[in-house]
Amino acid sequence: MDVQQRMLKKPELLILLGGLVTQIVIIIIFSRFPLYDEPYYLHNVALLHEYGLSIAYLMHHEGSAGPLYSVLHYLLEPITHLRMPYIRLVNISLMICTIYFLGRTLKLLHFSGSYALCVLAIPMTYIISGLALTEIPAMFFFSAGIYLIIKISSNHTPYSAAIIYSLAGGIFMSFAILGRQPYLLTLAALPILFWNKKNYLRSGFLLILTIVASLGLPCYIFYLWNGLVAPPDSNVYEGLAMEGILYRPEFFLLCLAYFSIIFIIIAPGLFVLPNRRERRLLLLLFIFLLAVNYHFEVIRFLPIRAVIIKIIPAKYIQTTEVLCGTGLVLLGMYFITTLLRQLHKKAYPKELVFYSFASLLIAISCMKITWGFSSRYAAQAIPMLIPIGAYFFKRNNTSVYRIMAGVILGLISFASYVIA
Repeated sequence: MDVQQRMLKKPELLILLGGLVTQIVIIIIFSRFPLYDEPYYLHNVALLHEYGLSIAYLMHHEGSAGPLYSVLHYLLEPITHLRMPYIRLVNISLMICTIYFLGRTLKLLHFSGSYALCVLAIPMTYIISGLALTEIPAMFFFSAGIYLIIKISSNHTPYSAAIIYSLAGGIFMSFAILGRQPYLLTLAALPILFWNKKNYLRSGFLLILTIVASLGLPCYIFYLWNGLVAPPDSNVYEGLAMEGILYRPEFFLLCLAYFSIIFIIIAPGLFVLPNRRERRLLLLLFIFLLAVNYHFEVIRFLPIRAVIIKIIPAKYIQTTEVLCGTGLVLLGMYFITTLLRQLHKKAYPKELVFYSFASLLIAISCMKITWGFSSRYAAQAIPMLIPIGAYFFKRNNTSVYRIMAGVILGLISFASYVIA
């Protein structure tokens, strides 16, 4: 494929940067007070003032996410004073740094680094980066860690430097895990990056070093918690378990559906269009799933709910939830089959296999978040989805419009939260 067709051009870049600037302007103008989950997690900073960075704090920590977010805002408090809009600008800054490391990683994989700006075409980006939520700090450390790990996964890096990168990459991964625990599962995909028949002793040692560095601090904290979440929040999941809700497999498919929506925007070349026979099968499967879902209400879900409930009359919301839930589940099923076909077609390059497997592991983690599903969970995979998209991105006449649609949808969704 022509290299020029894989690069973002000036119109796309201007739209993406325009989305970032518009988001920053909205934050500065309309950031009056914390909302959504912001007050809940910022309360942990008060606990840090009370207990310090101690075991007592960890045992009183509130929320499903780990302590990274709280510690970060505690350290930055002399600058932000925990006030608006500064606490939200922390996430914007970290998102820009995440894009930087993704761009560096793409260059290692021989793609254009500018493609990393497609993070700004993903609608969920604007919520998780525009509000002072927990995902972006974890995504930053994950992106930085994977950059270092990919840098050492070949034999081109001197051994002494590779050891340092391995330790640093592992420590960054540990911070990511302590920001959002689903990143713990991605460690299972790391051996793919270190697979090297010619120098397996070096690769094996660096892999072990990276995993040990990744697990040291999280394992200590999870041991104190006696689980993956702090004791106050574990009670919620224990209550759901007592009700018989141990796993939510449909959340796995919902997460894959959101991956599909992301790729429709940033890299539709991933998808293999179904032939006539496959289209008929998909239609029959949709009708069957819709009938089952309508009768048993297995999954009711409404994307960008805050916006849609203002458009659709209340009496149609339940039906819309059933339709959307069914459609998204089918889209998730279609996505995973398409991804497997594309991996086979591209002869399984190890970096693409790693990113694909790691993103599926993030989706699998959603099954254990039994209280409910949010698009924010799918957004945690953005550092993996962008490199996957780079393999399948091909600039064409629709690129500008798709990117524009993603930016506009993201800004509208974000604005629906902060502009009251």
